[in-house]
Amino acid sequence: MPLSSPLYSQRWLIITLIALLGCGFMATSLLSYYASRTSIRDNIVNIELPLESCLRQSDIVCRWGGEEFIVQLKDTDSATALKIAEKTRPLIEQQSYAYEDKNMQLTVSIGVTTLQADDTLHSLLSRADHAMYCAKQTGRNRTCMEMPHSRYE
Repeated sequence: MPLSSPLYSQRWLIITLIALLGCGFMATSLLSYYASRTSIRDNIVNIELPLESCLRQSDIVCRWGGEEFIVQLKDTDSATALKIAEKTRPLIEQQSYAYEDKNMQLTVSIGVTTLQADDTLHSLLSRADHAMYCAKQTGRNRTCMEMPHSRYE
């Protein structure tokens, strides 16, 4: 089922997703540590701190898995989303994260895709996820943009 009618999507609804994945074993451990601590909101607060400076109040950040996060950017085209992702990535890397009495750095691989008129939630998330894993597989700590009409099931 499409997320919205093609006419509405093309004229009024521009949604872009940014998918972030912590890179490496330490990122997995660090994010799992935060995931086991307190409430969902508190779990991602350390990731959200650098994100907040790049995002608007209307943008939504949510945890999507162990070390994965999704950012929904409303009224944002893919070129702007790519700029936001590239601004966010080094901010996360520069942030210090406390883990087992150590301060650690975290890098992220980021995938970006934009809602198309015929998208379902599944197809939109699949493209964002695919772009994120392309970033991881091509060297980590980078951003990849997924082509709008690619399909991954």
